[in-house]
Amino acid sequence: MGNNNDGFGQNDGGPQDEGEDSNLNSILRKALKMIEKEFESDNFDEWNECSSKVNFLFELLEKLKEEGHKVLIFSKTKILLNMIEKIMNKKDYRFVRLDGDVKIPLRDGICQDFNTDPEIFCFLLTSQVSGVGLNLVSADRAIVLDPDWNPANDN
Repeated sequence: MGNNNDGFGQNDGGPQDEGEDSNLNSILRKALKMIEKEFESDNFDEWNECSSKVNFLFELLEKLKEEGHKVLIFSKTKILLNMIEKIMNKKDYRFVRLDGDVKIPLRDGICQDFNTDPEIFCFLLTSQVSGVGLNLVSADRAIVLDPDWNPANDN
């Protein structure tokens, strides 16, 4: 690997004797930071042009909002939720969010806000925040985002 400029070289300033797993984790952390940096951009039109799935999602959300639905949006990754959150803020959609960073004692209050406030249109969730007693009864639509889904390959 050597001294290249892509940030993925073996000499990343971390301990060198932790083994292959440590090096792999370091590389994955760097890749994650690069992806997150890319999505810090506020060029939402470019995101829509590059991703037909994002474009479809927001066309669908516009229709569901017009019809008065309350929507759950599940994603495997916080990065994708971050991108969706930025677009929703730009569109002035009211929403709440629950992911692994939200402390357990706060979760009931967030769910209660979603269930009782008719102005909150969407609830963004990572797919791993489920738990006993997570009450989202006011939602009448659910969207599961899978960025790997490809209708040509997934029958």
